[in-house]
Amino acid sequence: MQQFDGSVYAVDIRLTGRISWAKAHDIAEDYGIRKTVPSENWHMQPRYTSEWFPAPALGEGYEIPEPEPTLPDFHAIIRHIKQVGDAIAIRPLRRKSKGDPVEMLQRRLADLDFKVGNPDGKFGWKTLFAVRNFQRVERLTVDGVVGRNTWLKIWEVDD
Repeated sequence: MQQFDGSVYAVDIRLTGRISWAKAHDIAEDYGIRKTVPSENWHMQPRYTSEWFPAPALGEGYEIPEPEPTLPDFHAIIRHIKQVGDAIAIRPLRRKSKGDPVEMLQRRLADLDFKVGNPDGKFGWKTLFAVRNFQRVERLTVDGVVGRNTWLKIWEVDD
């Protein structure tokens, strides 16, 4: 359900009894849609996706407005990645680490097609296995710890 101003929308789901709410949430998660109101199973919004879904409640012929393109500040992004890398060189990321650097790691690994599950900022088993696989593929020391070398390799850009 998209708002008329094009700013926010949600998915409102009603089950017919054929599947459970748990299964519905699993399916939605595959499409980047997550439950947003803890007390309401049916209220969900997209997370980690840029795609739009049909909004039949707005009526036939309603066009979703195209957002104005804006370019990110790439220099600021690169500075931030370097600052996080400097902090990781002092205190590497490993299993049970938490926070924004872990979420950055998870998102980057996912961008590189290493399965980490939902980026949640918690360095759990899926993240550990993804880090080890990345280290193996890149011929780094396979220890599951993200220190300076692994961090730099993760953010290396191919021409």
